[in-house]
Amino acid sequence: MMRTWATILLFLSCVVASLAQGSSDTIALSDSKKAVVSLYKKTFELQSPLVSGRAYAEYQSQEDEHPYLGNDDWFNGTVSYNGTHYENVPLQFDIQRQKLLLEHPVSARKVELVAEKVSQFTLDQRIFISGRGITIGGSDRFAFYEVLANGGATLLCGRSKSLQQKNRAGRIHRVFQEINKYYVVSDQQVQPVSSRRSMLAVLSAINPSKAEIVRKKKLKFNGSKERMLIDTIKAFNETL
Repeated sequence: MMRTWATILLFLSCVVASLAQGSSDTIALSDSKKAVVSLYKKTFELQSPLVSGRAYAEYQSQEDEHPYLGNDDWFNGTVSYNGTHYENVPLQFDIQRQKLLLEHPVSARKVELVAEKVSQFTLDQRIFISGRGITIGGSDRFAFYEVLANGGATLLCGRSKSLQQKNRAGRIHRVFQEINKYYVVSDQQVQPVSSRRSMLAVLSAINPSKAEIVRKKKLKFNGSKERMLIDTIKAFNETL
């Protein structure tokens, strides 16, 4: 670190010396300034706690299968890490192993952020929170949860993938099957839901009169279970 700052000071001294001599070579001077700024940014990035995570053991795909949320490209996101909020961060989410990954600013390698230090992150406006302290079905296995709806009752989704092998025309193919599980959180109580019926049962336990109003509403869901759960809990939260 001392050597790096010494290099920066050396660059600065060269720039100052050029200014003092009244150098007419403005292009070279501009390049020197850019070099100082670039080196400073790189030094700052390297000292960021984000890039000091663990090395990530990347899955080696056979075809186009992968363990990540969405496709296997980077998301532009934000992350609250160890009490500090960072924006415009290139992130990937390994939902098979529940690992949040950062693209290293210099080496471009994948860095695994320490899960215990991540309280919240976003991937293209989608909000995920840490499941630390959330116990579901007697299990305390750590996971991140996407916030699908928020209010008096909150709808969370735990997204994961399971690696499976399938025989196609005598050849074994590896396939990741996505698994989504939904939960309603209210007054620190967490209840699993999987249908409109189970959702209304949970909401009735929270507020019977509001749940009954929602039950009588003719909501259209277009065949999507996730959309149905979101619209149902939003209607519940908006009911006075």
